[in-house]
Formats: sequence, structure tokens, C-alpha cells
Amino acid sequence: MTEEEWRDVVGYDDMYKGMYQVSNMGRVRSLDRIDSVGKRQYSRVLKAHPNSRGYMQVYLMKNGNGNSITVHRLVATAFIDNLDNKPYINHKDEDQHNNNVNNLEWVTAKENVNYGTALERRIKRQYKKIMVIYQDNTYEYWESATTFAKEYGNGVKSSNIVNVLKGKRKTHKGLRFEYVD
Repeated sequence: MTEEEWRDVVGYDDMYKGMYQVSNMGRVRSLDRIDSVGKRQYSRVLKAHPNSRGYMQVYLMKNGNGNSITVHRLVATAFIDNLDNKPYINHKDEDQHNNNVNNLEWVTAKENVNYGTALERRIKRQYKKIMVIYQDNTYEYWESATTFAKEYGNGVKSSNIVNVLKGKRKTHKGLRFEYVD
């Protein structure tokens, strides 16, 4: 088992020392300090929360301003050399919650999109069976939101159908949609 190593989070320091550190195991902590209003803040490990895309993030403060930053970016920036200046970070095991340095690597956009089972998952998501419920409460089954949108026409967009399926909208063009198991 590897020993946990802590490094300062770049850009979050005052004139004397760092305010936050990140570990090779994917944890982030604040350090003892006096905050911008003169209150003493004690060191603690921060609780990470998933963002809207499922990546773990923490909220860091500097000079009274806060920022949500993904943990995998903090770990990669602190521990992994990026000699080719690649802009993205890939989770090798495809688990967005596993931010251990051994699970991360710098990649290009193309490498990130095509890694592992990403293509299979996109296809599976795109072609998942749905039930369309019309305004008169009759319904029918379709192979996917994409197929229905193409054949139905009338301004129906698959992206809006997906928003209904995800619960972000109630209807689209007066139609309701549900995934079929």
C-alpha cells in the first residue's frame, strides 16, 4: 500500500504558505490559517461532492471568493507531469469517484472520448428503448429517442426528449416519454 503524500494546491496560497493540499489518494484538505475576515480556520479534510457530470469536486476559498474545482484535476496537476500539455484527465478505470493518482492520466480530447467503453456506453445510451405517451394517453414503443425524433419530425428533438426522460422537463411538444426496461 502506498503512503499518502500531500502537496500544496497551486494558486491557493497566501504570501507565507499554502491554504489547501491535495493527496495522491485523491483527498483534499484545508490547512490551519486565518481567513480573509480574521477568523482562525483549522485544518480538515474537505468533503467532495459530485458535480452535474458525476466528477467529484471540492469548494476552495481564496480572498473571500469561492470556486468549485474537480478533485481529479487537483490530483493530476499536483502529481502527474504533463509534458505534452494535454488538456484532459482520464480515469483509467472509468470510475469518476476514483481520484487516486494511479488511476489518472493526461489525455487529448480524442483520447478521452474514445477511451475504454465510452463508445459502447454512448451507443447504449443513445439507443435505449422508450415509450412515447401521447396527449390522449395512448402510447407506443420506439427503439430510441433518436429514432422517434427522426421519424416523428414536427420539430421534435432527441435532446429535448432526453431531457424529459431525465426528468429535466415534463413534456416536449405535448408528449411524455419514459424509458422501457
